[in-house]
Amino acid sequence: MLFERRRILPFAVLSILAALLTLVAATAGLFVEDFYPVSGGLLAGAWGQDLVALLAAGLILIAVPLALRDSARAVAIWSGCLGYLIYGYLLYSVDALYTSLYPLYIAILGLSVYSLIGLLSGIDAPAFRARIDDHVPIRFIALTLAIPALLLPPWLMFLLEGVAAGEPPVLNTVLVIDLSFVIPAFILTAVLVWKRRDWGFVFAGLALTKLTTMGLSLVISTFWANTAFGIAVDPFQTPIYAAFALIGGLALALLLRHIHPAPQPQNQMRAVRA
Repeated sequence: MLFERRRILPFAVLSILAALLTLVAATAGLFVEDFYPVSGGLLAGAWGQDLVALLAAGLILIAVPLALRDSARAVAIWSGCLGYLIYGYLLYSVDALYTSLYPLYIAILGLSVYSLIGLLSGIDAPAFRARIDDHVPIRFIALTLAIPALLLPPWLMFLLEGVAAGEPPVLNTVLVIDLSFVIPAFILTAVLVWKRRDWGFVFAGLALTKLTTMGLSLVISTFWANTAFGIAVDPFQTPIYAAFALIGGLALALLLRHIHPAPQPQNQMRAVRA
């Protein structure tokens, strides 16, 4: 078993509640006219976030019951979609995107954070690793997890420009979250996978799902910004966003393909020794 079902059940309930609240918040953002107090690229970004949030919420509602029936694939999707909701609604909350549903953004953020902490704390990492066969493409997955490091140069440039100007840049919240938490977490996970550590594979499922959904959101936002508001496509960042979605999605698919319902013989022995 990947975890004690009774121990995880409360966090499953919190996840389902977060998903249901997300369906309400994201639907309002997409379909209620003049809902957001922003325009241009920021509005396009909100639309992209909301569209993929609907997808993430739907996947959580599907994955939670499957995970409770001991599906390692569902655990990967569940944790990664929670990661997406945490990132998106942390931006909404910290950037004070004050709409009539702002309290829901804070609620979704809190529920998702506690759900993810509870889920990860209850997982048996060696048991999770034992479900993955030895043909999983370790190096490809590790290199894919390192892709967000490509954002370090432009993000540091924006940060230093803000420092020189004595005022925060437009993307300040994104810079803080990415440079402090997201990019280091992806690099650490890449190293753990490369070294074939048990927790590396648990984090890889989370990170690759998060990478794919975030990349999809950014690509959609870029498209909307260009078509709806005439904002030029960034020739450097846009290919990176596309890589998040396409290469991240491929790496996630390969990881899920090599996850099996029951422990694999060699890995089962490793899990027992651990």
